[in-house]
Amino acid sequence: MVRQCNDHDFHAILEILNDGHSEAENNLPLALPEKDPMTPDDLHLEMASGMIFWGYEDNGELAGIMGVQNIDSYTLIRHLSVRPASRRRGIGSELLDYFRHFTILPMLVHIDKNASVKRAFYQKNGLSPLSEDISALLLKKYWNITEQLAELYEVLAE
Repeated sequence: MVRQCNDHDFHAILEILNDGHSEAENNLPLALPEKDPMTPDDLHLEMASGMIFWGYEDNGELAGIMGVQNIDSYTLIRHLSVRPASRRRGIGSELLDYFRHFTILPMLVHIDKNASVKRAFYQKNGLSPLSEDISALLLKKYWNITEQLAELYEVLAE
């Protein structure tokens, strides 16, 4: 079941984000800068900035989360992560599909260019890569990524 997360879900959200972070770090291309795990303070700041989390609950426990933020005329997918033991069951797709009913804004997500599995997932779910020029502009504006680092990422959109 998909539902909007609340304050009681804070620690589960943090755990799921850091589960995904640990796996991503093991597969991070050498050119990308290392990222620290999400701290409670980081998550509080993201929530205070207007990010809303949606969760997929399975047997009373969050199995996956999606953090979104409406800025200008877009919905930015800031986080989409599923617990490792719950992957490959369609939870990420279900979160995206469910959220589509709550927004009329086009969704944007950024991924590293070498993330072929993520790209395939988002493409399967209706998002397409944008040109390098448009990606660079959006990365700078909405993700605060420098021009130098923007070369390592791409933006996908509905």
